[in-house]
Amino acid sequence: AVSFGVQRILIDFEWKNIQPKNDGKYNWAYLDAFVAKVNARKLKILGIIDYAPAWAAGPCAAGTNCPPANPEVFGAFAGKVAERYRGMGVINWEIWNEPNNGFFWGGKADCNAYSANLKAANIAIKKASPGAGIISGGMSPASTDGKNISPTDFLTCMYKNGVGKYFDALGHHPYSFPLLASTKYNAWAQMSTMSTNLRSIMIANGDKGKRIWITEFGAPTSGPNSAYYVSEAMQSTLMTDALKLYGTYDWAGPIFWYTFQDSGTSKTTNENFFGLLRYDGSEKPAYTTYKNAIKAGL
Repeated sequence: AVSFGVQRILIDFEWKNIQPKNDGKYNWAYLDAFVAKVNARKLKILGIIDYAPAWAAGPCAAGTNCPPANPEVFGAFAGKVAERYRGMGVINWEIWNEPNNGFFWGGKADCNAYSANLKAANIAIKKASPGAGIISGGMSPASTDGKNISPTDFLTCMYKNGVGKYFDALGHHPYSFPLLASTKYNAWAQMSTMSTNLRSIMIANGDKGKRIWITEFGAPTSGPNSAYYVSEAMQSTLMTDALKLYGTYDWAGPIFWYTFQDSGTSKTTNENFFGLLRYDGSEKPAYTTYKNAIKAGL
């Protein structure tokens, strides 16, 4: 990845793995080693702080990722993470992953609870690591349906809760597959072109100067249902289309492709096939597309 100009990498700092028990002990070793390897390659890190351990979790349905029970406890943990890794060059922190998706918030998204946790994390991180950048949790391309909350509804709620001043950039995951990003109605279009969009909500709330960080975007190339993946050629075309649009935005922050390499070969889930590289390390067409886009200065 480094060889063709990738500048940033996402790393999860999962609370449930770092502090599985409330015993004052923290498992830092595996993250210390990973951060050191990334730093050796001169890459910048965006750290995602997420997923409460059982002892600190609120309501949590089986099989889902648990939200914090207490924002202040979550904030204290976030501050401890930021304090430890500021000396290792990690200064940008994304607070949670897809908090508008019920799967990542105990089974049912809760904007009010997320807003409280974002505020607590911001305050603690800024105290522990002055100058740190706070990115709100990258939002899933979900619809409001009782378990999930759409990105525009979620952001509107965040502003109503007064937490606009507690994030420095807005995180979003504008997945559009199997459609192109340039299609009129999709999560990518929700950023700026649909009648109600994230940019318009930000501007209405005095945040015109803040950027949207695209902290995940991509498309899988296999899986159990062909309606939910694309061909390898289409993955490349989808990337070209998205990057062309991205290059025209003056309000966009960094864009992160999910993900670099396939995580498996089992077709029971499309999650195994988002990579630019196949599981065996061979290159998909999108790898060359991405490489050429970076060389072109995007």
